[in-house]
Amino acid sequence: METLLETLSKLKESGIILSDYTRLSTKEMFAQPIAINRLIRSLGDISGKPVAGIDVNKLYGKVTAAVKGKNKTIEFSHKEARCFPVLLSMAKDNNEVIRFLLDHIDFQKSASFRRAVNAYFNIYADNNMAVSSLGKKIRAALAKNHDLIHAVPYLRGHENFLSEKGPYYLADYITEGVLAFFKDNPLFPNFFPWTLFTKKSIILASIKNSQNDTQEMNLFREIAHTDSYKNLVPRLAENAIFAVDKGNDIHYRNELLFELNKAMGDPRDDNQAYHWADVNPKAVEIYLYWRKRTDLDLFFNIISQTTVRDVSADKMWIYRKRFWENYLRDMKYTRVVLGPEAEKIANRLYRSKIPSYARLERCSPLQSLFLCSIGNYVFLEVSHNGSVRVYRMGEAPIPFFEKAGYRRTYSYTDVTQANYVYKKAHLHSETDSWQSALRRWIFEHCRANGMY
Repeated sequence: METLLETLSKLKESGIILSDYTRLSTKEMFAQPIAINRLIRSLGDISGKPVAGIDVNKLYGKVTAAVKGKNKTIEFSHKEARCFPVLLSMAKDNNEVIRFLLDHIDFQKSASFRRAVNAYFNIYADNNMAVSSLGKKIRAALAKNHDLIHAVPYLRGHENFLSEKGPYYLADYITEGVLAFFKDNPLFPNFFPWTLFTKKSIILASIKNSQNDTQEMNLFREIAHTDSYKNLVPRLAENAIFAVDKGNDIHYRNELLFELNKAMGDPRDDNQAYHWADVNPKAVEIYLYWRKRTDLDLFFNIISQTTVRDVSADKMWIYRKRFWENYLRDMKYTRVVLGPEAEKIANRLYRSKIPSYARLERCSPLQSLFLCSIGNYVFLEVSHNGSVRVYRMGEAPIPFFEKAGYRRTYSYTDVTQANYVYKKAHLHSETDSWQSALRRWIFEHCRANGMY
């Protein structure tokens, strides 16, 4: 921990004037260094919060009335005028309101300048006239009187955050992590990490990281596990997918699959696809291939764990996996259904690899099912010497999607007794007989040859 003298030296170098914020009691002046840092943060927060007792919606209505000239005698109290920087976020592209608010902010007054700067970071947005106009006013005021920077001491050394490229400069600092930067720079007020300005910088940092899967995953992990940043996950998904695909690290892939499924669901599900609307289609394609690959691997890997006492099944599953791998790119939907013992194995060995699955009952404890769709047909693969069954789309006994977060249980008896259009038993794997027959059926009915 730094000494009190070191802390005070830093404060002096920063140009901070504590009296700009509030009067300090004698007790506060003898605070420990960490307490002083905490005090500075909290004092900086004062001008970043709404003014107590002011209804901003009513105040905005009063401002618009004044702009329209409906009441020439409208006057605003000092307390109301303090809210004008915040009202800019409500003005959007209304030129008259924006001009009125900016004309009534005294940018050469330290307190007003500080509130304007804090509002700028809080309401930051691209291509927003109010934000752009406010930024120009702030930069002009600072160019006229550079001593105003003392009103926002956290910007000492970071004045470039106020430039038009401000979010890019912050992005350079948070490439390795967001909260670590603010921890290392204690003068930043408590509200700053959660501003729209910081969130824009996080997106830019993600773009910078997209060539390095480790940096990208470190940033993505922090965003996904920080409640106030979770809404940014869809904005980072594309960069994370491209970076992990390029790095080809299976552990990152599994983690990303799990986290994206938790945050955004399955893009093939009509009820969740809107989460993926702004993600590059190529990134979505990569993600879906991962999901299909994971479902297929999970199904056959669990079979490999459960066939140690069944020589014939153990010998057969290798051929079956190889067969379906050839059709991965032809598949659109996939799903795994696990029997009781298979579910235990999955939760013990593959917990972080399971985006979603359903449960199977009235079956042998080791039984599992793999569903996939090719063309207009659904294929149901059964483990342990079972037969593959084919259904028309919409007529399969198990759907591909359930209500989000819900795992339904299906009866193996009901599933195997449902009407199907084709069935093929997996016999004599070594002779390739069932593979040829099934491959021929898929080509004739689905126009897919499984050759990539």
